[in-house]
Amino acid sequence: MQGEAAIGLAMTAQTVTEINKGAPLQILFFPEGSPFSLYSYAIVAGKETRPEVKAVFDYFYTNLVEEDKAAFFPEKIFKDKDFTITNYPTNIRYADMSNNTAEIKAELTARWETEIG
Repeated sequence: MQGEAAIGLAMTAQTVTEINKGAPLQILFFPEGSPFSLYSYAIVAGKETRPEVKAVFDYFYTNLVEEDKAAFFPEKIFKDKDFTITNYPTNIRYADMSNNTAEIKAELTARWETEIG
């Protein structure tokens, strides 16, 4: 080995899966924090009474969400349940996305262009 390093962007769960398979990876987060939370579902207004829509959301709530937390994303979302996955970071700092505006995007883009070149 000549000291090379690879840097990649990936979802935490994907990286943890590879680490648990033996890949020599290290998970690092941006100083500003991790900007994404994957936990949300929505129904288009006026469609919530359709039986098909209700069936899908019932499945999400009763099965899929818990299976997803147990297998991939163990962050705390249930009051009475905890999930753990080997090597999954427990100290994830989530970024404050409340100022995610066009001005903030322009400022960050200019900063990245200056710093990265």
